[in-house]
Amino acid sequence: MLTAAQNHLVREAIREKAHNLGQIIQHESAKPLGDQNLKQLDSLTAEWHEYNKIYDELVRVGC
Repeated sequence: MLTAAQNHLVREAIREKAHNLGQIIQHESAKPLGDQNLKQLDSLTAEWHEYNKIYDELVRVGC
């Protein structure tokens, strides 16, 4: 088992990763439609959703 401090670090690292992915998605979405890499955008969005699900579960269980 992890200590409370380690749990906090894990939770914050996942939260930060989701935040960074959100910024990348926002940057890519701001490009003109012809310049957007839709495959990459879909992949990043799916990854963002996964990180958010993990974060939500960690918060739910009190990690």
